[in-house]
Amino acid sequence: MRIWILIAILCILTSVWATYRYLKDRTEAARQAHWNQVIERGDSFVAVNGAPAPASMFAATDDFASPVAVRVPGPAAEFRRVELPWSDSQGASGLLKQIDGCLPLGEGRDLLWKGGELFLARSSDGARRVWAADEPGSEFGRRAAACFDGRYAWARLGRASRSPRLLVVDPQSEQVWQYTSPDGSLSAAPDLADEVGGAFDLAVTPVSPGKVCAIVKPRSYPAAVAEEPAKARPPAPASRANAFWVGTFEFEAPDRRSAAPIPVPDKLDLFTWPVETYTLEHDSRTKVVVSRGARYSRLIIDPHQRRIDLAKLPLAGDFMPSLTAVQVAGHDGALWWMKSLRTFALGADDASILGTPALVRAALPDLAEGVALRKAPVGILVARRGSLYIIGERCWRLRGSGPEVEEIASEPPWQFDDFLNSNGIVTRTRGNTGPDISFSETYTISEPPPPPGRDPFLARLAFASEVFGFLISASQPAPEGEPSQAPEEILYQFKVLSD
Repeated sequence: MRIWILIAILCILTSVWATYRYLKDRTEAARQAHWNQVIERGDSFVAVNGAPAPASMFAATDDFASPVAVRVPGPAAEFRRVELPWSDSQGASGLLKQIDGCLPLGEGRDLLWKGGELFLARSSDGARRVWAADEPGSEFGRRAAACFDGRYAWARLGRASRSPRLLVVDPQSEQVWQYTSPDGSLSAAPDLADEVGGAFDLAVTPVSPGKVCAIVKPRSYPAAVAEEPAKARPPAPASRANAFWVGTFEFEAPDRRSAAPIPVPDKLDLFTWPVETYTLEHDSRTKVVVSRGARYSRLIIDPHQRRIDLAKLPLAGDFMPSLTAVQVAGHDGALWWMKSLRTFALGADDASILGTPALVRAALPDLAEGVALRKAPVGILVARRGSLYIIGERCWRLRGSGPEVEEIASEPPWQFDDFLNSNGIVTRTRGNTGPDISFSETYTISEPPPPPGRDPFLARLAFASEVFGFLISASQPAPEGEPSQAPEEILYQFKVLSD
């Protein structure tokens, strides 16, 4: 009897095992079919222990309906290192080996800045220093420190723990005036100075010749000084209903400056500072877009009708990224940037990431994000003369909205850090995390080695230039064991020969 019982149990176990194997094979086949579909669509994602992502991840998205970038041969270009001689009206001279920013001014002119100095360049043979800060710690900063309104360049000079200075530069006469007073106050606009009531910060964006849109944010009042009780914090002005001021600054001559406010909706805040501002043309008018961070609606300022509107509230992952992370460029009537549609990894111990770099655009009136091109080359975005350039390990040019992307035939000399990890390798490591989760998986991404023969400098920033075509700021990391040593910085020129 016992033998028959054992035989029956063995038959049941065999049946269970066969059923288990059948279901496992079907599950594996379904999983493989799912991955094949993912690869074909160009998506990528991390699945813990190799389990496929739920189909709901792909619902309600048009990302994969957008066209794929078509890579085609492009023109040749030249690359060279730049060391620009400069001089000024006081007889001083030097060599500009690195810059913090470059602003094209039209008619073959550029405004360059480094630290607290401004330079005007008319040719690749040299530049003219037109301003040098006289206070230690003053600097214009990187990237968005200056703008050009078609007549004047406006430059914001930051000063440690003090209000910035706003300078106005005439490219024709090479004269520089201060829109703010020498102490940094807004005496040119006494009503605004009273409303701000103390130290402030500001950002300006071009509107029309001689006019910019300004955002002024009061800084916190200083805390009371213990040694001098009489210098306690002053009360905030009663007229200040919002946390910032918006308006236009106009400059016609040193003795003709004005400021006009734009009404700010009640209880509206910026949430972050510094804000990032961009200009777009819409309804035949210049409008200013203000990004307030990843979770807040962008502001749309109409300086002509003097009103502020809120754009569509961004969804999670649907926002213009910070300029510190990736460059945003205005091109073809929209704002463009790069992102990875998703980044996931297969469950193998070592597997290539199935990354999908994408070019994303947002246009007025609602600034809704949309994927313009999938499988795009990764790089820093710079708009110049109606084209969008992608400057990375290779250089590319996009005319209009594509889908053709021209690959510049010449190979650049620098190295490039693929910030989207689209060509990286993922390594999975298991580790215990606690009683409720048996294990966790850590994914480490490593970049492939750079192409042979490149200089040991990483491209960090790129700027359009009237004189040079493009200027690429690159730096070499400090040697290991010497983190306090400042990295060596150099400057490259990139110029398309057919321009």
